[in-house]
Amino acid sequence: MTMKIQIQISKILIIPPVLLIFLFLSRCSDLRETGNNSGNNSKCSALECHASTLLSRGIPLSGKHTPHLQMGVQCGSCHYNYQENITHRNGILDTETGNSIVYFDASSSNATWNPGDRSCSSINCHYYTIPASKNTRNDNRVTTRSDIKVFWYEASSGCLTCHGTGSPIDPMATNGSGVNGKHTAHVSEGGIDCVSCHNSYTLEPSHMNGITGGAEPGSIVSFNGNFLGISISASFDSYLKICGNISCHGGTGAIDWYAASVVCTDCHTAGSAIDPLATSGNGAAGKHVAHVTTRGIDCDVCHKDYKDKPSHINGIYGKAETDIIVYFNTQNPSASWNDGSGTCNTMTCHGSTDWYSASAGCTVCHSSGSSIDPVASNGSGLSGKHTAHVTNKGIDCEVCHKDYKNKPAHMNGTYGKAEADIIVYFDSRNPSASWNDGNTRCNNMTCHGSIDWYAIPSCNSCHTTTNGARRQVMGAGGDFGANPGILSHHVFGGSDPSDEQCKVCHYMNSHMDGVVKLKNADTGVPIAYNPSNPSTLETFCLSCHDSDGALISFVNPGGSALDPFYDGKALGTPPYPYSKRIASSWAKTYGHGPNGNHAAGSRLTCMGNGQPGTGCHGNGGAMNAHGSVNQVLLTAPFDYSKNSGSAYTEAWFALCLDCHSNYPGVKKEDIFGVKQSSPYDNTYCWNISGPNGVKPPYYIPSMTTHFADHNSATDPDVLSDVNTWCFSEKNLHWFHMRRGTNFRGTGASAFSSCVNCHDVHGSNTQYGAVYDEFNYINATTSNGNIYGKMDDIYSTSAYLGGYPFFCNGCHPQGVGVTRAWFSP
Repeated sequence: MTMKIQIQISKILIIPPVLLIFLFLSRCSDLRETGNNSGNNSKCSALECHASTLLSRGIPLSGKHTPHLQMGVQCGSCHYNYQENITHRNGILDTETGNSIVYFDASSSNATWNPGDRSCSSINCHYYTIPASKNTRNDNRVTTRSDIKVFWYEASSGCLTCHGTGSPIDPMATNGSGVNGKHTAHVSEGGIDCVSCHNSYTLEPSHMNGITGGAEPGSIVSFNGNFLGISISASFDSYLKICGNISCHGGTGAIDWYAASVVCTDCHTAGSAIDPLATSGNGAAGKHVAHVTTRGIDCDVCHKDYKDKPSHINGIYGKAETDIIVYFNTQNPSASWNDGSGTCNTMTCHGSTDWYSASAGCTVCHSSGSSIDPVASNGSGLSGKHTAHVTNKGIDCEVCHKDYKNKPAHMNGTYGKAEADIIVYFDSRNPSASWNDGNTRCNNMTCHGSIDWYAIPSCNSCHTTTNGARRQVMGAGGDFGANPGILSHHVFGGSDPSDEQCKVCHYMNSHMDGVVKLKNADTGVPIAYNPSNPSTLETFCLSCHDSDGALISFVNPGGSALDPFYDGKALGTPPYPYSKRIASSWAKTYGHGPNGNHAAGSRLTCMGNGQPGTGCHGNGGAMNAHGSVNQVLLTAPFDYSKNSGSAYTEAWFALCLDCHSNYPGVKKEDIFGVKQSSPYDNTYCWNISGPNGVKPPYYIPSMTTHFADHNSATDPDVLSDVNTWCFSEKNLHWFHMRRGTNFRGTGASAFSSCVNCHDVHGSNTQYGAVYDEFNYINATTSNGNIYGKMDDIYSTSAYLGGYPFFCNGCHPQGVGVTRAWFSP
């Protein structure tokens, strides 16, 4: 028996080595097949082929095997059937002889491996998609595939390898309905690292399973115990999606990640370590309590946008903060904070005050909505006096209640007229003012004159007298119909306008701030008037004097866009037929408007003193749009309603003639003059009388305006008017001064004047800026004579008798084609 065993062993020992290796490989092959089919990673590590120490041979080149194996990825997923490859077990890692060790199984049927740059593409685990069947939150996450390319040996860039900016699974953009930038606030603005809230999530089995956010079966949130050096013991409720006990959010709050917004009190909760009602600094004496708790002032009023600053939630607050945390919103447009002294300056609500001082302002007790809120408790008939002064104007209590808080009767439970002591004492802004407690009147006020506090005020309660630099507006010495010396005014009638009529033009929300504010008549937007710059009124004027009138700013009820003052004088209706086309004319190419042919310094605006660079409308040189001693609110006379029985006087047209005296070719001598002893120097019909009697008033070397009639029986090219009106040759400007016309379409008789033919605001006709309706053109005869003419149809029809010309004294009667020789 012993010998037999020895023989058998001998037989084994003398087996050829090749056969032994074959048998050994056969055994590994069996294991390999099992591992390949099952995907069991333990099979590949059997017999110490790919033991754990060898599986990590790639470290630190990439360390990629470790996270894949920890995630449960099977060897066969990426090395499918590699056991059968002839290069397997050749002792060389990675790529040999052009054969790759990477082959993907059916789970990544579209995947490819590039042995050149060692990259995987179209890998099912490395692409962005969320199947619609798994998108249980029904939010805005992507559901379409977008492949990425992953480099095996490239140093990892952490979460951003997949969740990079602009990718479909960029958490800055795909963070779920209602979040609207929570990741942005934490990562981009707060600089918080991903692992602070997603600690070790990359190793979770559910990572890269195609499900994100609220639809994830497991919790993707796990805090790493430290934030900005602060130890935390936070938790996350994966069902409710709420972070609890977050040190950066107050330590006690419960923050809903998917809530529409996070407000300050979500973190700065009452009783927390960062409750501003308790931590506003030594000596604060309840300043936050007074502002927030008592007054209900929103945090953003004084800490505008601070929650978005990089230093927010850095664990530092108050004066120790690296950035200033106080920025005021529009409720305090001129306010500023001095971080060194801890003072608020030029506040609407307080003026300037020390935040850390012990003293408190009036509103600590007289708070909004309290029983002693002066805005609400100021007596019957008040009509918002405190509202107008304190709420709207931001006037400090001490302006009218100087030192009252120090009087013995203060805080005795009595207020108003029932108070034992007079509570009204004015400060230095009203040095001569006094209060009469018996009739409740403020007297000699800088701001109001004298006024009953409890009466409902009207405009004329303040504006019937002069007050400092402010002139009288109403009454017998004012700007309107109550003043017999005012010939024209915006509001028609013999009395002052009502309050509602005043509000057609005046923006009242910031009344008494030292700046006159008017309304855009179409939008209601305020327009500030600067007396040193008359053009600031141009937008205001043109917003009403346009085709649609005052769309918004008119008296209700009764008033309308074209009758904004409800005074019976409508825009576009005689005697104001031109008033609603001013805006369109003002924009034309020739004339006085901004696009006209005047030099920049000479161009006009609406209001002024009549001089170049200002405007034509005012009151005797003052920029006053209320009323004027001249017609149509002009700053100098232009009396185009003169009766035709009166003699011509230059002063009637001072507005035009005085200004045009400085412009060669359009001076009064050029307009009305003729050459002495010329055919035009004769007695004109209708006994028109001027400096030379019935002859033209001025002698000049030659006619320059080219507006002259020339009839010659011997001229072979007769193109002038028939010889109807007195004689053949006439200076037509002078001739028309005595011709009657229909005054502004009212039917009354008046002289012809400049504005019967010339669109003084603006025209697209270059020859004298006459109305575009004339269709005035130049023509040249066969003999080289130049003449001007209007459209023949217009000149022979009743058209000239209507708007804008009203030349119905002659031209509608069929006198023939109208022409004027340029070269008499």
